Amino acid sequence: MSDLAWHFVVRDVERASRWYADVLGATETSRVTLPDGTVMTADLRIGDATVVIGRELPSWGVLSPETLGGTHGALHLRVDDADTVWQAATSAGATPFEPVHDAFWGVRTGQFVDPFGHRWAIDQPGRDVPPEDVQRLAAEAFAAAATPSATSEDRPGVTVRELRLVVTTDDYDAAVGFYRDVLGMPVSAEYVSADQGRVVILEAGAATLEIGDPPHAEYVDAVEVGRRVAGHVRVALRVDDATRATTDATEGGAQPIAPPTLTPWHSLNARLEAPGCLQVTLYQDDADH
Repeated sequence: MSDLAWHFVVRDVERASRWYADVLGATETSRVTLPDGTVMTADLRIGDATVVIGRELPSWGVLSPETLGGTHGALHLRVDDADTVWQAATSAGATPFEPVHDAFWGVRTGQFVDPFGHRWAIDQPGRDVPPEDVQRLAAEAFAAAATPSATSEDRPGVTVRELRLVVTTDDYDAAVGFYRDVLGMPVSAEYVSADQGRVVILEAGAATLEIGDPPHAEYVDAVEVGRRVAGHVRVALRVDDATRATTDATEGGAQPIAPPTLTPWHSLNARLEAPGCLQVTLYQDDADH
């Protein structure tokens, strides 16, 4: 049996490598760099484990948790002091997921989501708990967690994962230069096509700003609606279920423009006129998988 190395995807390998070194004590052992200086991959050692981080490549379907809207699992890291590591991580930009506490299985543990979308569970060894006690306490804990709260039925059924402001401009180069170079918004993705126009997606903290030229806007409208309908600004909201979200939005006062449509880029997109005179795209990524 060979050694197992964990390989995960980030948008900025250079920045991620520095963060893991500063916060988790990682040591970079090697990297692959392109001629333009872009770091494609980096090998790290965290404790006695090998971790490989690679750059996101949307055109190849290699996507980071930031693009996917979350991650399904967590990396477990054994530490000497869970409180100190958790505090250092959250102070350096990680999002708290679970506060540090004494778990019933005998460790002091907490979880956070790093700035690149990956979730970490940090475990500090504690007391030994007999297996039969772990079984009993787990049954008690999960039985309590499975009991619905009194207000669960009142919670909305649709969860918005990302707000994207979509802007169409004749002066594409000037707009991209201003937001990217002047305001320092990093590029998340960029696409150029002779017949579909140009578009760049810029990171803006918890949201993104999408800037496209008129040919691109015409192409997107043709795919989603069949004709040019959007104005200067359109709002795109990422949801888990575009069909359900469209129904809920329509019942909530939005006027449908086009039903959910499977796009060439593998998302399910619907177009609505929302209250407040905003044209909205509700989109579900990877809807054909």
